[in-house]
Amino acid sequence: MREPSFQSKPAYTLDETASLLGVSRATVNRWIRSGDLRVSRLGWRTVRVTHDAINDLLRARESTGAIASQQRRR
Repeated sequence: MREPSFQSKPAYTLDETASLLGVSRATVNRWIRSGDLRVSRLGWRTVRVTHDAINDLLRARESTGAIASQQRRR
């Protein structure tokens, strides 16, 4: 069975989001706590991140170069 690509999934786990963006899971959690990254809460501890939320984060941070500088520090 073939593993689904990121493009075919409607929403991602925090680990998948971190991998997709090239940052740590701690960074993803920091963005969630600060309100920079919107999530859908499916339960007490279960959250998912949609394409739209990732695109919104990238657009908001693109002008400051924050994603690129975060990747250089890793």
